[in-house]
Amino acid sequence: MSGLPPPQLVDDLVLANHILSNEGVLDAFGHVSARHPTADRFLISRTRAPELVEAGDLQLLDLKGARVSGNEQRSYEEVAIHAAVYRNRPDVGAVVHSHAPSVIPFGVTGVPLRPIYHMGSVIGHEITVWDIATLFGETDLLVRDATQADSLVAALGPRTVVLMRGHGCVVAGADLRAAVFAAVYLEHGFEPIAPAIVAAFNGRIEFALNNQVDHKTELQEQLARSGRSVSYTLLNAEGPPHDRTFTSAAVIDGEEAGVGRGPSKKDAEQNAAREALARLGPAGGVRAAR
Repeated sequence: MSGLPPPQLVDDLVLANHILSNEGVLDAFGHVSARHPTADRFLISRTRAPELVEAGDLQLLDLKGARVSGNEQRSYEEVAIHAAVYRNRPDVGAVVHSHAPSVIPFGVTGVPLRPIYHMGSVIGHEITVWDIATLFGETDLLVRDATQADSLVAALGPRTVVLMRGHGCVVAGADLRAAVFAAVYLEHGFEPIAPAIVAAFNGRIEFALNNQVDHKTELQEQLARSGRSVSYTLLNAEGPPHDRTFTSAAVIDGEEAGVGRGPSKKDAEQNAAREALARLGPAGGVRAAR
């Protein structure tokens, strides 16, 4: 393979693929890469399940994600993620993109992900969530081009980890050992306390599973009984692209009946509907929102 990085880096990258697969961090579609030590290049496998990766599968790509040398088969769909991290973070020597199962809920529930014991401290105390829909609308959630990838890396900032709503995460490290260590403890850090959390909140969990709350539907059904309806208006959107806050109003009979805020338009509308329900009197009248 022409232009191949040092043999030790090749061996380490193959081993990193196998470790992350064995630990349940990478499924058949996740991937890990390593920066070339002396050139603006990075090393990554061709499209292949990580547990099967061998030295002959490796490709050397430039910082636009284009193949320079190595295996000539198809690259991963999301090499743009790795290229963008290396372009924007000169301190990073290795990148992991995974769909780690334990991480997914923290990207969609609004519950912050934080380390709970010392081995997990490498993930950092502040982990942001990046939502591709904020700037790019409805997609299949894959990060395929440089514009999307640069937006993701902006959300990562100087941190080790960024979550991707409904998708997974990106982990950056100074080298392969650091990135693999952080990715493994990001996935497994929840395991030591999971039984205690389930035991402590079992009642609330059961209630939530059996009593789902949809304030918008509840409000619509309540108004329909008197022949009225509700509409929603976006009042404001503020904050950086990766950390937006939306404000929406529930409008009934031409008046703002409730105002809500949230990290997405859907959440803001749900909160506006909840406030409108609280303002509905016994006869279904609504006091105007302030």
